[in-house]
Amino acid sequence: MNLLVLAVLLGQVEPRYAGGAAPHPLEAEGPVDARPSAMACSTESLRARAQCMLDGKPMWATDKAQQRLDNRRIAGAIGEALCKDLAEELEGKERADANRACLARVQRAVRLCELDGNEALLDAAGLFSPRAGLCYAELAGATQLVLAPPAPPPSAPARPGMQGQGAEVRL
Repeated sequence: MNLLVLAVLLGQVEPRYAGGAAPHPLEAEGPVDARPSAMACSTESLRARAQCMLDGKPMWATDKAQQRLDNRRIAGAIGEALCKDLAEELEGKERADANRACLARVQRAVRLCELDGNEALLDAAGLFSPRAGLCYAELAGATQLVLAPPAPPPSAPARPGMQGQGAEVRL
């Protein structure tokens, strides 16, 4: 009797599921939310040094040479603005030196922002393109050193008569 029930049940099961259970509803693809996340990479997340996701909408270029120039110009403008904002927290000569050094690092970083002219660096909403990860990281690194504390001076030489007791520690 049990064998008969089993044969009837197997006969009613669709052949592709005969070896196991039917797929779980969560395995089926659902609708995709194309909106950027709240953690999307933008100039504001760059300024805030926040972690972010590169989920801007790619905007493909038709004129690659012009798009390369546009991407470099946009990245340079973003970097210059960040350098200026960050250097304002310093005073006098430190401000000018930090801004100059930051701008030099930004100019080196801008070369990585061309994206081969294939797409725009930023989308219409001002979010970084998914292929702009290296550019974003280099701009962040270029501006990060502006607020880094200056390197400590070399340790003072030991005073006469204090050989073997190590260098003086200044707090």
